[in-house]
Amino acid sequence: MPRAFQTDNYWFLFDDTYADVEWEDGPGTDEEFDRRLADSGRLPDLGSAPVASWVAARLARLVGGLPAWACDQHVDGGEYCIAFLVFDRERSHIGSVQVQADRSGVAVCCACPDSSRVLAELAATLLAELADVTDCRIEVHDPEDEAECELEGRDPDTRCQGAYGYEWGAYLGGGPT
Repeated sequence: MPRAFQTDNYWFLFDDTYADVEWEDGPGTDEEFDRRLADSGRLPDLGSAPVASWVAARLARLVGGLPAWACDQHVDGGEYCIAFLVFDRERSHIGSVQVQADRSGVAVCCACPDSSRVLAELAATLLAELADVTDCRIEVHDPEDEAECELEGRDPDTRCQGAYGYEWGAYLGGGPT
């Protein structure tokens, strides 16, 4: 399965290598990407679910489903991270995009030459088919410090910080499960 989607000018290929994107404030970073989506006035009724759940379900649909490793994330802070390699129309690699989302919002970091255009096309593609989502569940676990647990003689507890996505016709609330 290719795990890619196309916008007007770019291809977004799901990046399973989790290569770190240089997260910097600047033209390639939109710390309030969720507001960009909400300000369109086009988001579906999410009830009490966070925008992060709708974004997960839309991205899952666009890439043909999320692989298991993307649905079980172990990160500090309770936010999920989905990364994409970005290619131009000629399919030349031009950069990366990283989506980080949690109950409080969605942020996107774009390390591409024309990041504002890439971010605008990503938002437009997400908003193009609001109800075109697929079932997915991303569970975010907050890992304990393994060295500290070893000193205490116990197994690390990776409690679930939140679940995001769409199941059984409803968006997930993001809270601990």
